[in-house]
Amino acid sequence: RRGAYSIYPCDSIGRSRGTAKKESEQSAFGCAPANSWKDDARHDILNGKYDPGIDGTNDFCSLKADLFLGSVYSSSFRSAQLRFLPGDAKPMHLRARAEYPPDRVISCTDDRIRYIGTWWPMTDSNYESGGQEMWSSQPGAKARITFHGTGIVWYAPRDVNYGLAQVVIDGGCPRIINQRIDGVDFPGSAAGFDKKYHYPVFSATGLNPGEHTLEIEVLGKHAEDSCGSYIVLEEFYELSPEISQTVSVHLLQDYNYPHIAWGNWKKKAITPKAGANGAVRIQI
Repeated sequence: RRGAYSIYPCDSIGRSRGTAKKESEQSAFGCAPANSWKDDARHDILNGKYDPGIDGTNDFCSLKADLFLGSVYSSSFRSAQLRFLPGDAKPMHLRARAEYPPDRVISCTDDRIRYIGTWWPMTDSNYESGGQEMWSSQPGAKARITFHGTGIVWYAPRDVNYGLAQVVIDGGCPRIINQRIDGVDFPGSAAGFDKKYHYPVFSATGLNPGEHTLEIEVLGKHAEDSCGSYIVLEEFYELSPEISQTVSVHLLQDYNYPHIAWGNWKKKAITPKAGANGAVRIQI
């Protein structure tokens, strides 16, 4: 790709050439990583200690901008490659994305979830997956999820008016989860404006293969810096070593940065115009 600089460190995600691996040896939260940051699949700074590391490495997830040649292949079938080249003089931008199997995703409206107490459905159009949420602030209200595999991830939004919940796996030791957002991107903004979506609020891994139960109980309490006690559910991912993720490849003519905080550099808005076109060559 055409880099902004003539030379990059070999472990930079912005380097001009190289190979980005989807998976690598994972590090544990709070421990020194076993590899360089570009090869780390845990996004702890963005997602906290419950990130399950299933979205791909930092290198794999990053946008490869101003690309003049790119290829995607499986390490098991190196000979079966998809090669991408711009169809005109303009460079293209490539983003690869690991997709989770839909049959291992449990929506908050799924029959495998038993709701106890007062919960109400909400819809937020900012989600990619349809925006279904379940809300409760009633102390003692519970959601009991039956799942199969060796682990589970609870995905949900976080905001300034969310509170505390107690989670229990298979009747074991309870853990307290604070669903209030850790910080704000725009100080002084109104509740809801700093809402973060599809956040791994809690995860459990290393369970014995088989059926398990996750119970989430609303405590009706909140941290001192929160202005509400809501607990919100979005969806859950069943984890298991045998799950195989597909990869989608997105070829872009342009890109921008969403939700930029005040003071950060940003590009002009991208506005599609009549007659706009582009071309890319794909070699199989």
